[in-house]
Amino acid sequence: MRVINIIRNDLKKYYRNAAFIILVLVGAPMLIGFVETCIFYKDYNGQSTLNKFSISFVDKDKSFYGTMLKKMLTSKEIKKTLNVQIDSDENRAESKVKNDEVSAAIIVPKNFTKNFIENRPKDIKLLKSPMDTINDNVVEGILKSFTDEISLKSSKVSYVDTTIIKKQSRVSAAQHYYTVMFSTFIVLSVFIFGSDIIEEKNENVLARISSTGTNKYIYFYSKLGSTFIMCIIETIIYIILTSIIFDVDYGSNYVGILSIIFSGSVAITGLTAIGIGIIKKLNVFRIYSCILYMVMGIFSGSFALTLETLPQKTAQFAPYTFNYNYYKAYNVLMLGGNMNSILNFILKLSIFGIIASILGSIIFKVEVNN
Repeated sequence: MRVINIIRNDLKKYYRNAAFIILVLVGAPMLIGFVETCIFYKDYNGQSTLNKFSISFVDKDKSFYGTMLKKMLTSKEIKKTLNVQIDSDENRAESKVKNDEVSAAIIVPKNFTKNFIENRPKDIKLLKSPMDTINDNVVEGILKSFTDEISLKSSKVSYVDTTIIKKQSRVSAAQHYYTVMFSTFIVLSVFIFGSDIIEEKNENVLARISSTGTNKYIYFYSKLGSTFIMCIIETIIYIILTSIIFDVDYGSNYVGILSIIFSGSVAITGLTAIGIGIIKKLNVFRIYSCILYMVMGIFSGSFALTLETLPQKTAQFAPYTFNYNYYKAYNVLMLGGNMNSILNFILKLSIFGIIASILGSIIFKVEVNN
C-alpha cells in the first residue's frame, strides 16, 4: 500500500509539471524531427547530391593487388569522399548494401593477384543498389581507374563484375527522424526523474520516511517504479501524437510496440538507478545525465543523418547504446518485422535495465547501511 502511495504522489507531482515534461521530452524531439524531415527529406530518400558516403571492402586476395586497392581506397584523397568499412565476410557486405548501411561493396576475389599474373584474372565484384546512382558511379569510376592502372595499356578489359543488389524496404524520412530523435531525448528522463530522487535524498526525505515506519528500500524501489511508469506514459503520448499529427507509421504489430515501450522504460529506469546509486550530489548527477545524453547520441548516430555517416570506429559502438537498440527495434517493426525480429533488441534493453537497477539498489543498500 505504501508503495502505491509513493508512486501515486510522484505521479501527482509530475503531472503538476506535465507541461515541462511534455515540452522537453515529447515536444522537443517532435519539433526537431519535423525540421530534420523537411530539410533532409531528399537526402534520406536517395536524391541527394554527392556527400561523403560509406562502402564495404572485402579483400579475399590478401596479396599484392588486393592490398594495393585497399591502400588506394584508404588514401588521404579518397577518404575525403569515401568512408571505407573493412569487412571479412562477403555476405555481410551484401547485407550492408541491402540494409542501406553502405552505398556499395567491393569484393576482391581469392587469388586475384596470382590469377592476374598468370593471365587468367577473375573480376573484382562491385555490389551496388539501383537507387544511389551518384555514389555508385563514383565507386565504379574508382574501380575502373584501378583496373586500368594494373592492366596492360593495350588491354580494354574492365575486370569489374557489377551486380545490382535490390535493397530491402526502407523507412520514410518521417519514420526515421521522429523515432531517432525520440530515442535520443528519452534519455533525458534520467536527468529529470533522477534529479528529483537525489533532491529528496539530500533533503533527508529518507529519514522522514523511516520515521513513519516505511522501509527505505521500499522508498527506493517505489521511486524507480514511478520512473518506469512515467517513461511508459511519455512514450505512449509521443507515439500517439506523432502518429496523429505527422502520420508516422510505427507498424501494426501493437504487441511489438508495447514490448519496445516496456523494455525501453526498463532500460531508462536502470540508467536512473545506477546514476542515483553512484552519485550523491545533484549537480554532479546533472552533469552525468548530460554526458550520458551526448555520448548515447553521438555513438548511436542519433545526431547524424544516418548511422553510415559516422566514422567506423565510432559506429562499431552503436549496438551497445540505448538509442541504437531502441530505434532499431521500432525500425524493424516499421518494415513489417515480427516479435522474433525485435527480440534481440528487447532482450538487450531489458537485461541491461534489470542489471543496472539491481546494481543501483545494491549501492543504495550499502549507502543506507553505512
